[in-house]
Amino acid sequence: MVEVSDTRCEWADRSVWHDLHVGIVEKSMKFELECLESFKDFLLVNMRLEKTTVRETLQDARRFLEASKCVVSYDAVKRYLESYVGKKPKTYNSQITSLRRFLRDFLKVPDAIMSFKMAAVDEWHFNENLPSKEQVRQGFMGLKSARDKALYLFTASTGLRKSEILGLLKSQVNHETHLVLAQHFTRKKRSGITFYDDEVSELLGKYLSERNDNSDKLFPISESLARNLGKGF
Repeated sequence: MVEVSDTRCEWADRSVWHDLHVGIVEKSMKFELECLESFKDFLLVNMRLEKTTVRETLQDARRFLEASKCVVSYDAVKRYLESYVGKKPKTYNSQITSLRRFLRDFLKVPDAIMSFKMAAVDEWHFNENLPSKEQVRQGFMGLKSARDKALYLFTASTGLRKSEILGLLKSQVNHETHLVLAQHFTRKKRSGITFYDDEVSELLGKYLSERNDNSDKLFPISESLARNLGKGF
């Protein structure tokens, strides 16, 4: 069994180390799913990750534990990653990243994960499934409310990500200059300012004039709703 402390899941028997015939050292343990709550705190406090990243990392860790029946070892990781070999490189790499955070950083079991390398990704690969201008136009024409139309064109005009837009406050938008102060900072991205055009300004003004809530958010809607609206962009 595994003893769970307030801050981390620890091995009840720390002598569970054994040398394999090929000279590889493996460490296995039974891990309770409840320990994911401690892992969540670790991601938020120790690693200072965004909530969206924390949620995705937890999902990957939970998926791994369920697939491995809570056994953490090199062989368990190998079997799990084998199911992702045929998927897109970015999908495989996201699993590697999540497992490194979980096994190497949180559980301190680097030998179970560090021999697995990231897959090569062709960043310049052209996506042939991108919508045409006509499809983008039809997507816009199919929207009914001023909010949906404003969000649709605001996304296309500013180039901001969905998460960045949903986090925007009304005070971060200058309606006279059409300037948007994104202020989105992560380890990999620094967002400064961007702009939107006159057509977006007109729709945005109409949408804001129709609102009757007290939210400071520019678009106070859930991620799931935005995802359904954003399937076309």
